[in-house]
Amino acid sequence: MKRSFNIVLFTICLSVLCINELKAQVNEFSAKVNGDIYNQVHVIDDVDSDGNKDMIFAATDGKIHIFSSKGKEIIRPPYWPKQVDAPITGGIEVTDLDGKGHINILATTMGGTTYCLNSKGKELWKTKSVGKVNWTSPKVADFGKTGKKNIIVSTEAGYVNVFDSSGTLLHTVKMNNPVTGDPFVSDLGSGDDKYLIVKDSMGKVVFIDEGGAVVKQLQTESSNNFNISDTNGDGIPEILTTIAKTDGSGEFKMWDLDGKLLSNLPLTTDSVPAPQVADIDGDGTDDIIITQSDGKVMVCDKDGKVKEGWPYVNDEAYIHSKPTIIDLDGDGSPEIVYSSIMDGGDGLEAGCVIALDKNGQPVKGFPRYVGKIYAPLTFADLDGDGSMEIIAAGGVGLTGPQLNVIRTDTRPKFKMVTLRQTTTIKK
Repeated sequence: MKRSFNIVLFTICLSVLCINELKAQVNEFSAKVNGDIYNQVHVIDDVDSDGNKDMIFAATDGKIHIFSSKGKEIIRPPYWPKQVDAPITGGIEVTDLDGKGHINILATTMGGTTYCLNSKGKELWKTKSVGKVNWTSPKVADFGKTGKKNIIVSTEAGYVNVFDSSGTLLHTVKMNNPVTGDPFVSDLGSGDDKYLIVKDSMGKVVFIDEGGAVVKQLQTESSNNFNISDTNGDGIPEILTTIAKTDGSGEFKMWDLDGKLLSNLPLTTDSVPAPQVADIDGDGTDDIIITQSDGKVMVCDKDGKVKEGWPYVNDEAYIHSKPTIIDLDGDGSPEIVYSSIMDGGDGLEAGCVIALDKNGQPVKGFPRYVGKIYAPLTFADLDGDGSMEIIAAGGVGLTGPQLNVIRTDTRPKFKMVTLRQTTTIKK
């Protein structure tokens, strides 16, 4: 005789839920740095062996700093902090140049010197570019067929320098005007050759092949940052940017790769950050997000039609850096999170972090005041507990501490797992 019955086990694995207790949870903190931070803070794997990730950035004191997730600077002479030959406003890049799992840290100073360090802070090489580098960071990209990474450094003298992973100069392309925005790499929808795409401060856009030759160029009207994105889903990207008009107003414009104007939208002022592309309202089509210099945040479709509930208006704010589109509160919908400089604000109230939901309303708990801020925000789970921290480089001009970590409530949703086991007893 056989009897079969089901044993239903409701299992809560305490080891999974409590494993993060082995690490020190990151608390909110603000830390002072000798220099101002004008660009993005990056996250690097555990340097001080405390089980948490660390933060690395460059500052106007001419040093590259590493801070632990507890808010203390990691001091390891003669490597950390790393002294370089000039202040850095353009930021750094953390990458793996040889593809073998070895972390490299790249930084370009205002004097045009690019440094390559290993994860311990040892200098591997340094090289010089033509012209000063004020606001651009070294960028890493593979736009050839070799599979090897190249380093792109753009300068205010109007040069685009391409180095190999050892710091050897491969190509230099001369633009007509300064290059202060980030370059892009794209195959232009062909699925074949990739091109380096650069825009100068007067709107000239050039397409550079792997041999350093300019294969295509077109003229836009923009002096601001630009974006390359396929907004209509046809596999071919468009060029998105904003322009400043002589009367103080602005305009969003989108061109195809032949320079044909596809859409435009009047703005009350221009936008320093490039327009971003994401599906904000969840309708399955991409929206265009524009953060204006006068504090307005605009969401529109690819044809320039403004979405319901927008724009968000904050007449006391100035937005300098690009927003991040992220599900901040874990509700399944993206939020627009960005930093603002507050006109007339003193001390910490000189700048803040703002988060807007898909309907253009501020998220609970925001704004968070961090002093004057120009840098893009960084989002990371520093302690591995499943919740995201916001890293904000504020306090410019002695308006507050320069490094700020803000905890959020975003956590993965745990589900009760039911295990059904069938046991057969023979008798």
